[in-house]
Amino acid sequence: MSGSGANLFVINPAGILLGPNARLDLSGSFVATTADRLGFGNEAWIDLLGDGFTTETVLPGS
Repeated sequence: MSGSGANLFVINPAGILLGPNARLDLSGSFVATTADRLGFGNEAWIDLLGDGFTTETVLPGS
């Protein structure tokens, strides 16, 4: 995607390893995380562990 300005997001709960000679040539942003779930607002979460993607609904204040 040369010259596209695309953003790159890497999510892996097991960890992220970049070698000593790794290079990223991006004009967009780069985000790497070892999160095990993603939250959307205060109500929905996507669990990244287990047997695939499961959506959990969480009530505010719980």
